[in-house]
Amino acid sequence: MGDLVEQNLRFYLEQMTEDGIWNIPWECGSYSEAFAVTRRYWTGVLLIDRYKIVKLSEILID
Repeated sequence: MGDLVEQNLRFYLEQMTEDGIWNIPWECGSYSEAFAVTRRYWTGVLLIDRYKIVKLSEILID
C-alpha cells in the first residue's frame, strides 16, 4: 500500500472515538434541533464509509 494511503488510514483510526465512531467536524449553531438529526445521520454515514475503508485495507494487507 502507498504511504499516503497508510497515513490516511492511521488518521482515520486516530480520529475514531472510544465508542468506535467518527464525529462530524462541523457545527450548526442556530438550528440545534434540526442539527441533532443531521449530526446523527452524518455520523452514521462516516461510520459506514470509514469502516468499509478500514476493513478493505485489512483484506489488502493480508
